[in-house]
Amino acid sequence: MFRKNKEKNVSNEDIKLYEEALNLYQKVSENPLSVCVDITKYQEDRVIFVVMYILLLYKEKLITDEELLTIGIDRQELETLQAIVNSTFNYDTTLLELKVQEAIRVYQKQISELIEEERLSLSESESNEFTGKLAKFAHENDVNNLKIAYRLLKAEGKLDTKGLIL
Repeated sequence: MFRKNKEKNVSNEDIKLYEEALNLYQKVSENPLSVCVDITKYQEDRVIFVVMYILLLYKEKLITDEELLTIGIDRQELETLQAIVNSTFNYDTTLLELKVQEAIRVYQKQISELIEEERLSLSESESNEFTGKLAKFAHENDVNNLKIAYRLLKAEGKLDTKGLIL
């Protein structure tokens, strides 16, 4: 079957985002503990977060039984920790909440960078409205990167003279 190659315009920002994601993946693969330490700094309940992180690493087969033994956790203790986490939290729900929190942080960073790059001068209410409209547009158009969503709005002429979404 003949397929026509379509050229994609990939911006430097897209490449940077890809490289950041790849870098994080490599960090987790190479040294999951250092990533855990970095993330743990920002958690309210650090102990339960570390336990959940260890359980996740084990579930995803990023650490082995032998590696767990090096930090003093055997298979029976791992099951006990899992039971504690299950009784304290719904593991899947808590994991989903952590992923949502991370996505929110990424979106907030993208919005801050976008406002700075575009030199938008927004009041608090304008900023909230801008964020809401941009997120809605991104969601409706299956765009995961808010900077790309903004560029699409710009290309479609859906911004006012102040750079706000119409």
